[in-house]
Amino acid sequence: MTISPPLISQPPEHWAADAGEHGVVQLDIPPDAHRLRAFEVYCRLVVRGGLTPATHGLRVVVNGSLAWSRTVPTPVSATDSLDFRLRRHVPAGEALRITATSHLKHAMRLSLSVTADEE
Repeated sequence: MTISPPLISQPPEHWAADAGEHGVVQLDIPPDAHRLRAFEVYCRLVVRGGLTPATHGLRVVVNGSLAWSRTVPTPVSATDSLDFRLRRHVPAGEALRITATSHLKHAMRLSLSVTADEE
């Protein structure tokens, strides 16, 4: 008769990266050799419009492939954001890399961040 050791319960993982006012943020989640993981990923760009017509855009790349891209008008003299959520399953032994890039025209970047919460 073989007795297996009990599985050790791990708390859900939480990862975050904040670029502040910089234009690119990258979040690297290292591999786990023993288990499949599922993450809820949240990307957020916050901008402020100036006195002239402006646009802001967000591009999200996951493990080297484009996951999402959008550019929208920025309200004059107001704060606005672009938000993107996705769920990603990560097989055992694989890493997860999320890169969010912002694109601005006549707008000011206030923050750019990526978070990933294990489900």
